[in-house]
Amino acid sequence: AAERYKTKLENFVDMICHEIRNPINGIYGHLDLMWNTVSDIEKKIEGVVSKLDKQDGGVMMKMMMDEVTTMFSQVKEHYTYVHLCVEHQQVMTDDVLQISKLRANKPDFKLKTFSLTDTVDVAKAMFELQAAQKDVEIEVEYTTPIPLLTSDQGKVMQILTNTLGNAVKFSD
Repeated sequence: AAERYKTKLENFVDMICHEIRNPINGIYGHLDLMWNTVSDIEKKIEGVVSKLDKQDGGVMMKMMMDEVTTMFSQVKEHYTYVHLCVEHQQVMTDDVLQISKLRANKPDFKLKTFSLTDTVDVAKAMFELQAAQKDVEIEVEYTTPIPLLTSDQGKVMQILTNTLGNAVKFSD
């Protein structure tokens, strides 16, 4: 009975993870469409601005176009953070799917060499908005150069996001 329960539980977890992956893939698709749309609009704006540069008197219009360009840059930055969050969620979902390997004592580590500072910066970026809403600043200081690290980057990111998420959550 216990073995049958264990198998049902693993099947249930696998099913849930697959169900979570479907919306994640949908989010990825819409993020790509959004990126393409913003990029197309940005190119059109650049074309208008370059035409305005060649004309006399388009100063006010150029200022407005510069503001719009700045807003598109901000949208692209937010896109990047959303994409990073979805990417991290997908890694976590994939990890749950590996539950049978963990139970069989065969963990599936994806070793690769990567920049720890880049990974820390990405994790920091994922929580900056939440921190700012709580009037908390996330500060990272590297006093010496950090060498490349060979490890499972997804697991390192998981540790960082759990730590930063809790730090922001419990900060006043």
